[in-house]
Amino acid sequence: MCRDRDFDLKHALPQNVDAPVQDLEIETLFEAITAGDRLIHEIARIAALTGAKVKLEEISYHQRALDDALRNPAVVRNEYEHAGEAIEREKSSTLASFVTLTPLVE
Repeated sequence: MCRDRDFDLKHALPQNVDAPVQDLEIETLFEAITAGDRLIHEIARIAALTGAKVKLEEISYHQRALDDALRNPAVVRNEYEHAGEAIEREKSSTLASFVTLTPLVE
């Protein structure tokens, strides 16, 4: 999503975000555009609710990326699959490390 850095899934949301999200029923929009995909939901939520400081050049970059994605949907699906697999492997690896390094209580 970002040309010069990785997208930060742990980006803190503004403190006052809950009221407008509820008032405008933005969660309904997120649910509709993400079709139940929790990862995409979280990305959309963070991007939409923290994007007020976006520069014009970043918007242009996003528009070009979207245009490219719309022209190549198979590539996007493939990349999404690979990203999901990598996230799952990382979760499994972290869990395995925790289980391996945690001493058994007798």
